[in-house]
Amino acid sequence: MFDKPTFVIAPATLTNGVVEVGILARLTPDAPPISWAFAGVAYRINAEATAFEAVYLRALNGQSLNPPPPRDQRAVQYFAYPDWDFERLRQTHLEGSYEAGADIRPDTWVNLRLEIDDRRLVAFVDGQRVLAVDGKLDPVAGAIGLWVDIGTEAYFCNLRVIG
Repeated sequence: MFDKPTFVIAPATLTNGVVEVGILARLTPDAPPISWAFAGVAYRINAEATAFEAVYLRALNGQSLNPPPPRDQRAVQYFAYPDWDFERLRQTHLEGSYEAGADIRPDTWVNLRLEIDDRRLVAFVDGQRVLAVDGKLDPVAGAIGLWVDIGTEAYFCNLRVIG
């Protein structure tokens, strides 16, 4: 249900480098109760879209909205499709190292910057470093995608890929 290949492919590829994009996300009127306005970037998408890594924002978990713990530390999420969805990462990394808090909110533009170097990923939200993880997939060249999950309406602007 979550963390699937639900993206639009951008005209860019990347192995290592930087991806920046503006994101505005909000819930759709028919969003299921477990939706938190999920939108982000998929990268290193293989030709069949059967493997990729991604970082996404959960706009309704933004710290300025005062969500209850542990949601206040779940505004930014890394995952690797197909084997490492958010649920498996939470089960195997109880310290929550693949997600982080951030000061975001729905219906507000947020700048997401990903610095990707082999297995190392560092994510910035509005210029603030919020997440640094070791990725779960081998670094290979692949497409970039604008990723949106269930119950979310999202807008993207100013996509920039350097690599």
